[in-house]
Amino acid sequence: MQTNAGVVNLRSMRDDDLPEILQIEQECFPDDLFEEWEFWTHMQQSNQFALVCQLDGVVAGFMLYSRLWNEVYIDQIAVAKSARGHGLGEAMLRYAIAQLPKLGRCQIGLHVRADNQAERLYSKVGFVSQEQSGRLYDDDTEAIEMNYRSTPLSRDADAAPIRLNLVGARRR
Repeated sequence: MQTNAGVVNLRSMRDDDLPEILQIEQECFPDDLFEEWEFWTHMQQSNQFALVCQLDGVVAGFMLYSRLWNEVYIDQIAVAKSARGHGLGEAMLRYAIAQLPKLGRCQIGLHVRADNQAERLYSKVGFVSQEQSGRLYDDDTEAIEMNYRSTPLSRDADAAPIRLNLVGARRR
């Protein structure tokens, strides 16, 4: 993907990305840091994912997300301050939205600090504020729950009906 700032590349996080990722984490969330083991978990678990966003080959952001029983949940998303304003956060969110069918889900959830400007970005790509979720952060800042919903997979109007041919099935 090409932006006005350069070439954007989204890929899976690798072990050698961690020093840059931890630096971005420290810069963006000094009071609510994810620990290194949480990044390792997202890289190794089958239901958790770690995405890196590069700008001109340099790690400029990341997103950690999980496939839960009823939704995809964005655990953490961050863009380095020096790389903001170039559509990197939006690119990662749109990537997560595009992954919904592959992950068998039709909803993405996240929490955002009430004092975080990112709420506007989430709204721009289709997330809707649900409610204040209380004080989830260590400094007692309110959290806002936001959700994105796509067309439910089971109610796709264009989907062909499933027909079963139970040859040799017996009644009891």
